[in-house]
Amino acid sequence: IPVLAQSDLDVVVEGATGTGKTLFARTLHRASTRARHRFLAIDCATLPQPLVDGELFASGGVIARALSDLLAA
Repeated sequence: IPVLAQSDLDVVVEGATGTGKTLFARTLHRASTRARHRFLAIDCATLPQPLVDGELFASGGVIARALSDLLAA
C-alpha cells in the first residue's frame, strides 16, 4: 500500500464479494497524497453497461470531469 499510495496512479480494485476491496481502497486513499480529496467508491457491477461506458469512462464522463476539476484546482 505505501508504494501505491505515493505513486500518481489511478487504481481499479477488482475481486470477489467480501474480499475487502472497499477497505483496501479506503486505506490506500487515506495513505495517499489525494487523501484531502473526497473518496468515492463505485460498484460498476450494479450499473447498466451503457451508463458505465457513457457516463463514467467517456471523454466527457464523470471521471474525466473530476480529473479536469482536479487539474484546474
